Order: sequence, then C-alpha cells, then structure tokens
Amino acid sequence: MILVGLDGLRVDGTNHTVRKNQLQNAGLHGIGIEPTASSLIVDSNKSVKAGADGVRIEGDSSALTKNKSTQSGSDGFHIVAGATGNSIEKNTASKSGSLDANEENAAGVNAYTGNHFKNLNLP
Repeated sequence: MILVGLDGLRVDGTNHTVRKNQLQNAGLHGIGIEPTASSLIVDSNKSVKAGADGVRIEGDSSALTKNKSTQSGSDGFHIVAGATGNSIEKNTASKSGSLDANEENAAGVNAYTGNHFKNLNLP
C-alpha cells in the first residue's frame, strides 16, 4: 500500500516500486518506509523541506537508489534500528536539520555505495 498525504509518502507491503516522486513541505517524513515494508525499489525521488526525516527507512530488504533529500527538519536519510538488508546507493542529502544520514544499526547490516552525505552517523 502506498499512501500520499500531509505527511508525505508512506510505503507499506512488499514488492512496490516508488519512482520519480517530488515531495515538498511534508508535515512529517518526505518518504516513510513502514516497518512491515520489504523488497521495495525506491528510485529517483526527491524530498524537499520535510518536517522531520527526508527519507525514513523502517522496513527491510529494499533498494534505495538516486534519491535526494534537501532541507529536512531532522535527518536526510534515517535508517532506524531493526531495518536490515537494505541497499542505499547513489543517494544525496544536504542541508539537513540534524544529519544527512543516520544509521542506527551495526556495521554491515545495510549496504552503502556511492552516496553523497556530508554530516553522517554510519557505523
């Protein structure tokens, strides 16, 4: 299930593709990947001025590529504890209120390749 509303785009379920969306001024997260979401393709989306995280990842085993987050109120990309097996590749975050990337899991749980994050918390 994909829901669009005041709080941006929320993705739940399996095997969805979320591509080329532009989200601006979301009240909470620009893109929120719910804890029960898995096996998603999240590609070439842009979140601008989200109230909290630009992209918040709570689900597992998804591929996030070429997404951009700018001027989020908190983290550009936030990978919460327990979100595992995700591939985060060629994403960009800038001017985030807190960190451009914030990973709450141990090293090696999620894969990072070719991202552009200036301020980050990665294991």
